[in-house]
Amino acid sequence: MMMTTKNTTKNFWSIDQEFFSIKIVIQSLFLFVSMICLSCNNNRSFALDTIKVENGWGYTIKQDNKIIIKQSVIPVITNNHSFKSENDAKKVGNLVMHRLQQNSSPTVTQDDLNTLAIQF
Repeated sequence: MMMTTKNTTKNFWSIDQEFFSIKIVIQSLFLFVSMICLSCNNNRSFALDTIKVENGWGYTIKQDNKIIIKQSVIPVITNNHSFKSENDAKKVGNLVMHRLQQNSSPTVTQDDLNTLAIQF
């Protein structure tokens, strides 16, 4: 009975090329995952300030000490009325700021005002 075995030998260059290919793939994956993590990281810092206006209260939202939203009237309602209290302005401002931090639309709806019990 005769038994044959497959005898393959690899030279140094082919082993080195396989190692190099695997190393490149691992490095590429690491770079790709790192880029995704960095792009998902929300480094934007927002700050809310209430402001006293002529007929009540409003708010400003700053990003890196630059005003990006200045709201001196209650959004959504038909008449231009300021917030009756500083607390009302702060509640709506916090809602808008939270939405900005979540990268969603900062638009305020009538339902939002009702939910926050904003008086107007």
